[in-house]
Amino acid sequence: NFKNHELVEYSFVERFICITGVNGIGKTNILDAIYYQTMTRSYFNHSDRYSIQHGKDFFRIEGEFTLDSGESESCVIKNPRSGKKEVIVSGAKQEKFSQHIGRWPVVFITPGDHRLLMYEGSKERQKFLDLCLSQIDAMYILQLQKVQKILKERNALLKQLDGSMNQSQEILLRALDRQMVNPSDYIYEKRKEFIEFLNSQFRNLYGRLSGEKERMELTYRS
Repeated sequence: NFKNHELVEYSFVERFICITGVNGIGKTNILDAIYYQTMTRSYFNHSDRYSIQHGKDFFRIEGEFTLDSGESESCVIKNPRSGKKEVIVSGAKQEKFSQHIGRWPVVFITPGDHRLLMYEGSKERQKFLDLCLSQIDAMYILQLQKVQKILKERNALLKQLDGSMNQSQEILLRALDRQMVNPSDYIYEKRKEFIEFLNSQFRNLYGRLSGEKERMELTYRS
């Protein structure tokens, strides 16, 4: 019952897979189901209920991943229309979804992602960096969640202000600002390191494509 797939089973054993078919049969939804098992959410829909097939009460995704060591790990995603989503890995229920992210790293690229470099604002590019870094650095996602929580509290405080700020509110605001310093510094340094790594890869690849006639470089500013 995942999107337009009622009950299907696929086995991908090669390192390179090409899925073909007419428009609307659910090719992208197969990829999204894999993404769901790695990131605990859809790449396209912010709400889980939009991934439940119309007229159904739930969706369930089961997958088995073969590691480089040859060992296998299973993943089950259960999402009822009314109730909490469950992520079960090799029989163990995951209490915190953030701890599951990065178990099987994944990058989802769509035809429209060229906009990240050409048209979209910095927010979308930062989101892409955050998705990548959260999968390879467990501390990164914790620091990111900490900043997001503090920002939420800070914005709620600012909304309460009516053109003026009393002493207690000013003290609280400064305390929230101080709490953001260390996690924000960590996030900045990791993003900067990641961009430097991407640059080393892109320079080589783009140089080969252009015959070493052109040079491309990414710059991170914050």
